[in-house]
Amino acid sequence: MQHRFFLFPLLFLAIGILISSCIEEQNAKVLPGSTGKSGELIVVIDAKYWDSKLGKTTREVLGFEHVALPQPEPYFSLVNIPHSVFKGLFKTHRNILILSVGAGQKKLLTNVKNKWATSQLVIYISGPNTDAVIELLNANKSTVAGGFEVKERNRLRGKFKRVRDKAVSAIIKKHLNIEFSVPKGYEVAAQEENFVWIRRETPDISQGILIYKTKYTDDSTFTSTAILAIRDSITKAYVPGPLDGSYMTSMKDFQPLVKEMDFLGNYAMEARGLWRVEGDFMGGPFLSYTLLSPNKKEVVCLEGYVYAPKYKKRNYLREIEAILYSYRSE
Repeated sequence: MQHRFFLFPLLFLAIGILISSCIEEQNAKVLPGSTGKSGELIVVIDAKYWDSKLGKTTREVLGFEHVALPQPEPYFSLVNIPHSVFKGLFKTHRNILILSVGAGQKKLLTNVKNKWATSQLVIYISGPNTDAVIELLNANKSTVAGGFEVKERNRLRGKFKRVRDKAVSAIIKKHLNIEFSVPKGYEVAAQEENFVWIRRETPDISQGILIYKTKYTDDSTFTSTAILAIRDSITKAYVPGPLDGSYMTSMKDFQPLVKEMDFLGNYAMEARGLWRVEGDFMGGPFLSYTLLSPNKKEVVCLEGYVYAPKYKKRNYLREIEAILYSYRSE
């Protein structure tokens, strides 16, 4: 009996140690949330390389001018941090590119998610000399820039999903029979069968999304001429300007950039361009995806626009893009 009583303290001690070690292990895996502004990217590289051909190549790969915006804006806002000061809060930044050059460095490109923070993407590129790192950067432009772009979009999608407006999403489902996740703050501006216009209005900014369907006849529907013609007919009919007789239309002086792509597993055409208001002085960027429905009988058009005359437009347009990527067909 004495041996039995002696075992209880040992048993509790063992359980306590086990629980303590589990908690410590769990805490070791808990990461802080990522920091930094949307569209911002830290490039960890020493000043002598940042001011050289390697830095120039990095800026060309990630800091090039964003297409189809009314004023020049970089694709990413790059912040150079030397290796010696890359610590603390810098390590929790959302987007990090680490460039390492040295005789002992292997020529390598590696992607790591959630290295020091949640919702974080870190890309390492190393090489024995600058030419090797430059070669890797140039050979993987789409991988590097595209990786950070998709991560930015997915962060926004996750954020918007948490504040989804079920009522607005239900109206879209009712008229178009598609799933579409809309964050709170957007209101329905117009609705009818096969068409919904939603918008978010503040005193200084307007973000709008048009979703509509048309009948699919043949492949000519997916030419840039047809896409813009349909767009202009829709905006003229449904999106009025502030003055009587004014309406939204595409800016004819700027040729929209149209390309073929895979959009969430659907054949689609992406168009990026500028819009203006006929009869007024309003304008801004727009983005659209024109895709063939799964039944091959309808064309689904997803379009968003931004009006922000006092502010830069890149991040507002990325928010629109993230919402458009919430599309799901029935």
